[in-house]
Amino acid sequence: MVENGGAGVAQAEQQLQDLSVGNGAIVAVGEARTVLPTPNLSAVKSVDTQTRAIGLIHPPPDIRAIVDKTADFVGRNGLTFEKKILANEANNVKFNFLRSTDPYHAYYRFRAGNLHFNFLKPTHSLFGYFSALCEAYQKVLLPPKGVMDKLRRNCTDRTALLERCLRRLEYEKVKEAQDKAAAEQIEAERAAMQAVDWHDFVVVETIDFYADEDAELPPPMSQRDRAIMMAKIRETTKASDEEIGRNLMGLAKARPDVFGSTQEEVSSIVEASIKDSKISGGDRPVAWDGATMGGQDLQNQLEEEFLDAHPGQSKVRVLCPDAADNEALNGQILEVEVSSLTDSVGDIKARLADVLKLAANKQRISRDGVGVLRDENTLAFYNVGPETMLSLAVRERGGRKK
Repeated sequence: MVENGGAGVAQAEQQLQDLSVGNGAIVAVGEARTVLPTPNLSAVKSVDTQTRAIGLIHPPPDIRAIVDKTADFVGRNGLTFEKKILANEANNVKFNFLRSTDPYHAYYRFRAGNLHFNFLKPTHSLFGYFSALCEAYQKVLLPPKGVMDKLRRNCTDRTALLERCLRRLEYEKVKEAQDKAAAEQIEAERAAMQAVDWHDFVVVETIDFYADEDAELPPPMSQRDRAIMMAKIRETTKASDEEIGRNLMGLAKARPDVFGSTQEEVSSIVEASIKDSKISGGDRPVAWDGATMGGQDLQNQLEEEFLDAHPGQSKVRVLCPDAADNEALNGQILEVEVSSLTDSVGDIKARLADVLKLAANKQRISRDGVGVLRDENTLAFYNVGPETMLSLAVRERGGRKK
């Protein structure tokens, strides 16, 4: 009976278990159990957030600086560096965060494990390289408008592609000629400097200074004392009215044919000479020597001479760069007709903006030997003629140029 009863209980438990697994409607009497998998609660503790990490105790600013610096060095040099710090700073309480029992140890481990992502900070040296890579991937994944159409046309129309290659070749030839001319000029200047015999000199006099020589130099003066002394020197170089009068009276007696023979004639000449000697400095009229000219007047005169040599309409040649993101810039040479060379550089930029679809503030026009041309100056100011080649560059974001 007992054996049959035990078998019946086991059979009943098996049937209940089959029913619970089949439709989940009947549960065995006794301890409640579930067939669902046990949830992993450890993952709840490390929830991803966009702020600080949950469960970390952030140290105060003074200790945080030491923790961040130590984590930086440990990330670069490995765990051997950490062990070395523990051995050298065993009694220093500021480095207790290296021990696993310290409350700041978790923050230290967090900082040491994220050193590979420091390039995301703007202050990191590789942040610029990372930004350039992001821009490159953006151009690949989201190409600018018209790039795909341009590539398809290049695949189908080989003639247009060949023309672009020829224009590029012409651009490279002009650029190479300009670079070669600049290199030859630099080489000529270097050869001229080397041609100077720097050892060709003449010893005029030799002055020997002895160690025991004690020169009797005057005591140093302050700026106020020096100004007073210079004022006295300037005053002593001028003759007084009495000295001028005595000298002229003696000269009048020796040369009566020049100063006259009567007392009135001599007195009038002496008074006129004294009055003329008092005129000095800014009150003295300056006589023009017929050759001296100021800097700005000289520039204006050169501009006027250039306008006289090139009157009327003219042409300006502009060498465009080869930009991949601008179909209008393919290394071609543009000729801009101007009514006169009095047109400003800004006017040229405005006319190029209509043709190249490039804003004037994005253009940068320069000339060899002069540099960047300012918008407010005229073409004649920079002596730009029909044979002059100007170079066009495109300003990028941040002031860079292509």
